[in-house]
Amino acid sequence: MSDAKAFRRLETLFHEVEALGPEARKQRLSELAQTDPELHAQLTTLLGGTQAGGAQLLDDLAESSGALLAEPAAMPERIGPYRLRGELGRGGMGVVYEAEQTEPMQRRVALKLARTGFLSEAGRARFLAERQALAVLDHPNIAKVFDAGSTASGQLWFAMELVRGQPITQWVADRGLSLEQRIELFLPVCEAIQHAHQKGLIHRDIKPSNLLVVDQDGRGQVRVIDFGIAKALESADHASSGATRVGEAVGTPEYMSPEQASLGEVDIDTRSDVYALGLVLYELLTGRLPIDPDTVDDASFGELCRRVREDPVPPPSRVALAGPSAIERSALRGDLDRVVLKALAQDRERRYPSASALADDLRRVLACQPVMAAPPTLAYRVGRFLRRHRLPVSLAALAGLALISLTALTYWQAGIAASERDRARIEAQRSEAVVRFLQDMLASVDPAQAQGRDPTVRELLDRTRSSLPEAGLDLQARAAVEETLATTYVSLGEPESGLPLAQAASARLREALGPEHPLTLSAQHAEARFYLYLGHYDQAADLLETTLVGRERVLGVHMDTASTMHNLAYAYAEQGDIERALALDYRQLELVEQLSGPGSEEALVTMSSVAHGLTMLERFEEAVEMFERILEGYRQHLGARHPNTLSVLHNLAYLTRAMGDSEAAEQRYREVIALRREVLGSEHLQTLNSIANLGALLIEQNRPEDARPLIEESLRTRRSILEEGHPDVLASRLDALRLRWLDGRSEGLAEELRALDEQISAVMGNDSDLARLSASFAEQLSARQAR
Repeated sequence: MSDAKAFRRLETLFHEVEALGPEARKQRLSELAQTDPELHAQLTTLLGGTQAGGAQLLDDLAESSGALLAEPAAMPERIGPYRLRGELGRGGMGVVYEAEQTEPMQRRVALKLARTGFLSEAGRARFLAERQALAVLDHPNIAKVFDAGSTASGQLWFAMELVRGQPITQWVADRGLSLEQRIELFLPVCEAIQHAHQKGLIHRDIKPSNLLVVDQDGRGQVRVIDFGIAKALESADHASSGATRVGEAVGTPEYMSPEQASLGEVDIDTRSDVYALGLVLYELLTGRLPIDPDTVDDASFGELCRRVREDPVPPPSRVALAGPSAIERSALRGDLDRVVLKALAQDRERRYPSASALADDLRRVLACQPVMAAPPTLAYRVGRFLRRHRLPVSLAALAGLALISLTALTYWQAGIAASERDRARIEAQRSEAVVRFLQDMLASVDPAQAQGRDPTVRELLDRTRSSLPEAGLDLQARAAVEETLATTYVSLGEPESGLPLAQAASARLREALGPEHPLTLSAQHAEARFYLYLGHYDQAADLLETTLVGRERVLGVHMDTASTMHNLAYAYAEQGDIERALALDYRQLELVEQLSGPGSEEALVTMSSVAHGLTMLERFEEAVEMFERILEGYRQHLGARHPNTLSVLHNLAYLTRAMGDSEAAEQRYREVIALRREVLGSEHLQTLNSIANLGALLIEQNRPEDARPLIEESLRTRRSILEEGHPDVLASRLDALRLRWLDGRSEGLAEELRALDEQISAVMGNDSDLARLSASFAEQLSARQAR
């Protein structure tokens, strides 16, 4: 170790140990006596003298070692083309200033200037590595480097993007983000680090203060900063610089990987960054790090390193959550625990191999798909099989939930009597029998049994359905299987195949348990939904009315009761009885608010049904008031740019237009179009709906030049992604004809409109809004031609 390096280490330890309490100081010195007796002796001498004597000894050591370690001089006025405005911060390698570039363009930047005494070979190599690292990185979530150079005295500097943001943990805490929002905010961090790894760079100091979030139109965007200790993986220039040597830890202690905490005894690779990402994720979910925060302050550096290397990481769902922004433990159990613990495996061979692999598993969590961190059981193999056949993964979860619900409802019915507990135990055993039966059915996915053949999902379902009579299941268990298979057919888009199974399940439970048993009512509710799927609204309404009476009597104030109200209101609306549907929606809203609280996400969904009912009845002012309440709630729960929030903005624009305020409607449509383009993309159907609606509004205002680009874009894009007979394409074609009429290009227009009107009637019927609009336009055209 060079004299300069030895001095820097001694100086750091002196200030560290000097600040410790008596017990912690004694422990730290004891560790040093074992690991570095010479350094221990020097440090003991320093600490044994007066403060002034210790400082003098440091000065003497500095002079004898040749280490010019003075703090940076007063802030220069200019460096290169940059005028310095003030200090932003300082670290081990230099000072960061806010600066203004004056030529060839004007902009504010962050300028990093190496310390005057930063002359050691390793230190200079690290600064150069940071400068080079940022120069080759090009990612929207990594702060950009603009320029680099050196002063007349040889001080290194570089200018980079000035990021005015909050540490990611602070951003999350201040806004109380939901679990999904936290993961979505974290995913770009993984992508940015993966980009750096692909460029041959390791960050090695990933922590919240280096992950800054800036507000962009109400939505957070992360910027990764400070590659100050980044290591070039394959750079021969830096290989000899000894950027990490035995006995030297690089990084922030609390966010070190076990490899970093080994003090250079183990080489560092990209999986060290994966570990640090896991730590940040852990903190985002729980509000704290795995090491007990109450013990960090008093622990010596050596003790922290030992704990990082050796102490097991507790699952996030089992630690004491810190701060009001932490996610509830129950939401962390299962897959999130598995993902975080895989990222934080002390043996790096068991970690995710890359930052992108971690991100992929988090996306699976958001999509309710099986995660790679879970053991490869049959259930997970089945899940992958279903995804390969484009069947929604929620299908597997739905089947499991159906079975779990059977057990849960039985336990609810059981109460506390001993005989009823025995009954609950029997019901649980029956549910387990159902699970085993379904596992046997899906076992053909196993290559050992499939023997190279890849059966379709439909074949699996049909095979299971035909084997039910010989399955030996009792009435309740067979009903549970029938209900599960019926739901599976719906997921395949074949509700007509599932209806007989749903009917059979409902009948079996009614026979076995009676008409008002919770399981019977649940099966009836499921059967009624098949009638809704198939458009048999009268049958659906009759069965749902019976189910609602039973659920109100048996369950009372319960979400299942609210669910039946919701579906019955839908049936009434499809029958054309909007007033009756709206009255039931109001009852449902009162019940849901009683259960989950006003302004809850469940209440907001119900409020949407109420708002749409008010709109259909042309009670526009009441609808606007309701949608504005929903908008406020969605902004709080989901964020200002969430697709659901944008849908409410779209509805408000429609209502404003319907109320005759064209100017305000245009402004709202333009706002939601801009946001939907950014969030969903220009080819998303919701974006196209807003574009088409604004185009139609401009046609009504006789502004063909303003309407033309909107109408042409909506028609062109809808045709590229939808069939020619899709209602949205038909609507855009009608708008295009109306635009031609405004332009005065009416040749052949009547014939084209007649052919289009026939298509609209065939696809949507004569009572649809589009059919009425087409008929109205035909009358206008005919009247004009008659003149």
